[in-house]
Amino acid sequence: MSIEASHKFNQIVKRVEFFPFEWSANLIAVVFNDSVQILKYTESTQRKDDISDQTDSRNEPCKLNLVLTIPFQQKIDNFTWNPKTIITSLKPVISFAVSDCAQNVIFCTSSSDQHQSIETDHRQNVQTLIEKFDVDCIYSMSFDYQSGEFLALTADNSLYLWDCNESKLRARFSLQSPGASVCWHRDEQTKFMVTEASGVIRIYSLDTLRPVFSLLCFNEQTKRISTPILSFDWSQLSPEIIIANTINEILIWNTSKSSLPEKVIDNFDRLKKLKLCHSKDNLIGFIDGNDACSKFTILNYKSNQTIYQSKNLKLLNSFSFNSVLPIVAISNEQQVTIKKVVG
Repeated sequence: MSIEASHKFNQIVKRVEFFPFEWSANLIAVVFNDSVQILKYTESTQRKDDISDQTDSRNEPCKLNLVLTIPFQQKIDNFTWNPKTIITSLKPVISFAVSDCAQNVIFCTSSSDQHQSIETDHRQNVQTLIEKFDVDCIYSMSFDYQSGEFLALTADNSLYLWDCNESKLRARFSLQSPGASVCWHRDEQTKFMVTEASGVIRIYSLDTLRPVFSLLCFNEQTKRISTPILSFDWSQLSPEIIIANTINEILIWNTSKSSLPEKVIDNFDRLKKLKLCHSKDNLIGFIDGNDACSKFTILNYKSNQTIYQSKNLKLLNSFSFNSVLPIVAISNEQQVTIKKVVG
């Protein structure tokens, strides 16, 4: 894969996240230990069609421009984009939430008036709202995809549904084990899903505040439940497709056929996290290895063909697929690299 853009920072990058919707798809969040930078991905005026895989910024067909930096007092543990973010209007808005090591959820909104450009003015009015949760650890969180009015988060052995407009708890659900991850349905926007470390995935309805469907992380070959679940993803192009991973397995469901995995790919070494490609639903990206030596791989799970695999990288912490373009952002050490997805 060719390098589209790269950007080096003066500190370790913990996480990188493209905005997950098409109306601001070129925004990318870079999360550090105690701050978040928002950058804009743009194509250069003079683009080269064929480019070798090198890091010389003079040859990169695209670039990353800083839009906004927001510092925080505590260590950041989680980040999630708010769908209210929009930069194509007369009054651009950037909105997201983070959770910190003190179990605070901090809602951040940066806006400009109609006479300003959020892409060029770095001094926007930034508003923050802090909500304290009386829990031991927040594992993950995600805004609803329809309006950003609700935030689902997993903490300890519970799933919380927070009403952002009313600033109050809408519902709390007990889990059998810690919630590994949570996300919302991209088409049926009143449904959200939580994955438990114990190997159970449940879909809840915002209308009834009850679970409506369950999946079991069962490996038919080994006749056992796969645990612990470390991460999962819900396909943006084909919502019936769900994937999850343990430390050495990737599990794939087609929920239109069964509540058990349709396919299990095993024999991996120290899998960390995985995601589905948004522009090509047959591709899965995943990280495996340790902090000293990790690899990023893109796999065509339908043909079992490896499309791309990085060289051994140190502190390979995060990656994110663009919601529209066939590109992926990869963070390791103090750098974010944008690569084109081929295959």
